[in-house]
This record gives sequence, C-alpha cells and structure tokens, in this order.
Amino acid sequence: MAKLLAHKMLGLAIAYYTLRPTTFVQAVAYGGLALIGSVIPDLDGLHKHRMTLHNMFSCLITTAIVYTILLVMNQYRLLPISIDVIGSAMAYLLAYLSHLVADIPTGHGVALLYPVSRRRLSILGLRYDSIVYNGLLVALATWLLYSYFTSVATAPF
Repeated sequence: MAKLLAHKMLGLAIAYYTLRPTTFVQAVAYGGLALIGSVIPDLDGLHKHRMTLHNMFSCLITTAIVYTILLVMNQYRLLPISIDVIGSAMAYLLAYLSHLVADIPTGHGVALLYPVSRRRLSILGLRYDSIVYNGLLVALATWLLYSYFTSVATAPF
C-alpha cells in the first residue's frame, strides 16, 4: 500500500513540478494522467513482473497511445473542454518514468531495455515494500508539491 502511494505521489509531484500547470484545467488533466502513468507499470504484476511494462519501450509506446487518444478526443471535441494535449501526455510520460526510476534501487530492479535485453538495473537492493524507502519517496514528493504550490500561489486557479 505504501508503495502505491509513493508511486502516485511521486508521479504527480514530478509532473506538477516540471510542467507547472497554471490553470485548473491543466492541473486536472496533468494530475489525472500523472496518476495513471504512475501506476501503469505495475499492471505487469501478473506476468513477468518488472519486465513487460517496466521498460523504456513500454513507456514510449503507451505514451504515444495516450497522446494519440488525447489528440483525437481534442480534435473531435469529445471532451467538454479543450486540453493541452502535449502537456498532458508529458505528465503521463514523466510519471511513468518516475515509477521506473523509483524501482531501480530495489532488489528486483528494472529491465529498462526489455525485450532487447533482460538485464536488470538494480542498485542498493532495497525491498520494494520498505516503509523507510517509500516514506522517503513520499517525503520527496511532498517537498516537490510544496515547492510547486508555494511558487504558484498567485496562479489564477
């Protein structure tokens, strides 16, 4: 449970801190897609965990799919409002990448180049469910969110 919270908060925080949404619509679009991107890699838990979706190819392919869906929805006005398609897809990408990077210090590591290579990148050998490690990720995310929100205190939303 702590791992899921850490991934969600870190993905959201990195997307907000990096992309700096300035409107309510941007904040909702970026936040929603960041939350989705931060948990998508763990959908491979039932089959070849940390391989099928824990790699750069899956990250880029799913980001391209998200971008295409958003572009079509925006062009055909399938949403009640117009959204920033590139920024929203970037939020998804950043959150997905944050998940991969956060899993590297664990003992299982991440096969970043799968299916080209099955070699896993792993440093520190931490447990993926370590309360201390996940607590540090949540603390980092909290600091990034605090930094973002205090720097945009005069934003229109």
